[in-house]
Amino acid sequence: MSESVRRFIRKSTWIASSLALGGCAILGPAQIDTARTGETVVRVVSSQTFDELAQAVYGDASLGPAIAELTNLTYADGLSRGEILVLPVRQELDERVRLARQADDRFAKGLDAVDRGAFQAAAGHFRAALDVAPQRLDVRYNYGLALMKGGDAVAATAVLEEVARLRPKHADSRYAFGSVLRQRRAWDRAIREFEAAVDLDRKHAPAAYALARTWEDRGDPDRARRAYSRFLARFPEDALAKSARDRMNSLPAATSD
Repeated sequence: MSESVRRFIRKSTWIASSLALGGCAILGPAQIDTARTGETVVRVVSSQTFDELAQAVYGDASLGPAIAELTNLTYADGLSRGEILVLPVRQELDERVRLARQADDRFAKGLDAVDRGAFQAAAGHFRAALDVAPQRLDVRYNYGLALMKGGDAVAATAVLEEVARLRPKHADSRYAFGSVLRQRRAWDRAIREFEAAVDLDRKHAPAAYALARTWEDRGDPDRARRAYSRFLARFPEDALAKSARDRMNSLPAATSD
C-alpha cells in the first residue's frame, strides 16, 4: 500500500491552508473540496450514508463500505453533521479496496484451514493477509492462535502479546496471550492475563478455568482449589465443570493457616 493511502486512514482536522485547496463545490449534504494534489476533503453538512457520500465523491455508491473502513468509522452508523474526511484519489481507493479483498480472501482460507486442523497452513494464510492489511487486529489475533496451536509458541508469544497490548480491554486477546504464556510455563504472567480476562468478562469460563489450572501448575493447591471453587460456583453447567470438579477433588488437602 502506498504511503499516501496509509496517510488517509484517519479523520482530519479542517486546515484549508495546509491542504492547498484547488477547488470547492457544494454537493447535496456535503461540502467537497479538491486539493491540488488530488485528495478530496469532505465536510459533512447534514447526516448521510457512506453510500451517498461515495456516489457524490466517486460516482459509485458501492464504495461506501471502503470509505468507512478507510476513515476508521462504522459503516452502519453513517456520517453525522460536522464530520470532516480526507479521501484519496479514486485510483488509490481502488487499490485499497483490492488489498482489502485480497486480505479477506486469505483470512477466509486461514479460517478454513483452522477448521481442518491445519494450523501451519492457517498461519501462512493469516501472515499473507497481514502483509497487505497490517492494521487488521482480527487477523493478527488468529495468526497468533494458529502459531500457538501449530507448535510455534515462541513466535505466537510475540504476536499475541502485541494483540493484547493493542486490545487491552478485549477479554479473548488477554486469554489467548495467557494461554501461550502458560504453554511456556510463565505461570505468573499467565495468571495476570487470565485474571484480566475474567475481570473484563465475568462470563469467560475458559479464562476462569485456565486460571485455576495455572495455579495448580504453579504448585499452589490452595489457590487452585479456591479458583476451581469459584469456577464451579459461577459455571456449574459448563462443559469444563466436570474436569474442574475432578481436578479440585484430586488436589492435596488444604494446608492450615
